[in-house]
Amino acid sequence: MRRRLLYITIDPFDHRTACGGIRGHEPNLSRVRDVVGSWRPDTVVEDLWCARLCEKTLEAPNLLALFLAGSYTDWVEAHRQPGWQHILDTFCHLVRMTSVPILAVCGSHQLVAYAYGGWHAVGHISTAESVEVAVSQEADGVLRAPNPRIG
Repeated sequence: MRRRLLYITIDPFDHRTACGGIRGHEPNLSRVRDVVGSWRPDTVVEDLWCARLCEKTLEAPNLLALFLAGSYTDWVEAHRQPGWQHILDTFCHLVRMTSVPILAVCGSHQLVAYAYGGWHAVGHISTAESVEVAVSQEADGVLRAPNPRIG
């Protein structure tokens, strides 16, 4: 039976602390656990850093779905940190190949757009008066998000 949901954090570092918490994500993870527990009390919600996701995990017969959490990191960092870009590309490959249902929120929703359409498919939220900025325009490593940021 599919009774395991993975809450996946999307950032260039693992959020897990030495004492076992997940820095910054704990309130959202707790809420996901509450919602899932009220729907299916026997379902386990586990957290996982995106770089630790692998094909074997996605093929597990007990895996119900993936919940992709928002990211604390601006996507321009992918252009500044080749290691982070590699993590994202590997993760996006897994997203494209899986048949497991995915709910992606906030930054991870943008990452799914990148997985299927590249950085030109991802942009910053802007006001009607400001010019849209696609993340692909930040390939030189300069953040061009509206200031103040919207959204």
